[in-house]
Amino acid sequence: MERHATLNCSLVVKTVDLHTGGAPARIVVSGYPEIVGNSIFDKWKYVEKNLDHIRRLLTQEPREHGCMHAVIPLSYGNKEADITVLFMHTEGYGVSCGHATMAIGRYAVDYGIVKGVSPETIVKIQTP
Repeated sequence: MERHATLNCSLVVKTVDLHTGGAPARIVVSGYPEIVGNSIFDKWKYVEKNLDHIRRLLTQEPREHGCMHAVIPLSYGNKEADITVLFMHTEGYGVSCGHATMAIGRYAVDYGIVKGVSPETIVKIQTP
């Protein structure tokens, strides 16, 4: 028996893909739904409970790598941080990831979130 499914979806998520040390990282630039919560932990739990289908879309096969991490920049943040993020990977969520941290740092400089200075730029990243 043939089955057909129609997906009515207007979700368009724009991303930037980066590689650090050969490991992929996908930075969400726009289109991610609003994340509800008063703290970074509340937002993490909201994403995990209500938006996990988007994590799977961004990190899992057929178009992704087994080590794929995605990073969601958040509007909420510590005033001492340059950028606040949530990390996602193929199996769930995490509080940190070395290669994704390097990727979001590079992204912050390349996209003007943090001004690059020579010889070294410090990027302060808040994570759960």
